Amino acid sequence: KGNLPDIPEAWYLHDLTSDPSLIENIDFTTLLCAETTIKGLAESMAITEFLLTEKLCSSVTNMIQNLESLKFNDLYVRTSNDSHGLGTIGTLILFSKFYQAFAACLHELVETLKDHHIFEDTVIQISGDFNRTARANGSGSDHAWHGSNTSFISGKIDRHMILGNTTAEIKSHYLGSWGKGASVEELGNRVLTLEDVAATAADLIGANYKFARAESLIEYDSNGKVKNRIGAKNV
Repeated sequence: KGNLPDIPEAWYLHDLTSDPSLIENIDFTTLLCAETTIKGLAESMAITEFLLTEKLCSSVTNMIQNLESLKFNDLYVRTSNDSHGLGTIGTLILFSKFYQAFAACLHELVETLKDHHIFEDTVIQISGDFNRTARANGSGSDHAWHGSNTSFISGKIDRHMILGNTTAEIKSHYLGSWGKGASVEELGNRVLTLEDVAATAADLIGANYKFARAESLIEYDSNGKVKNRIGAKNV
């Protein structure tokens, strides 16, 4: 523990950075070392790859956890994906590295599925329970209940598409275009919901679905490839 003050056993980075005197001259890039890892990421991707290519199952759910073994002075600490107190610089640098690692594993998985000729019939959904809103004072971010998103990757999709509208926040202390959902004309001037996401996922895998107030956001062209029913814009 060196000369650092008493810190909770969790050893989260934001527990340390809450004291400005400890990070006055820190270079956040030096936190990353050979031991730094995303807990369970590579292992879960490898297991997914094995299960699908060996046809041992048809559906896999993975939970991607947080960065661990960051080197802070003489401590090994970890981040929390719930980055309330991580700060603007820490969030930008560390989550950029987080998603670099995640994207690399995802690319490896997709290429393996292509090699086994099963990517065309595969749908990968990447999602979280909510987004983040950046704090105007630079201290971190909070929960963004009205700005969730999800991503679909599949051999059925041959182009990049962004679906759904956003609007700038002007009436709270979370100002700017951070991704708050806005109404969509093609859906009767209502905001997208998780039910719409579920309907879209069901449509992609060819499952029957019935929701009281939900619509799939995609259609199929004459070649069986996905095309979007709605666009995306800031309103």
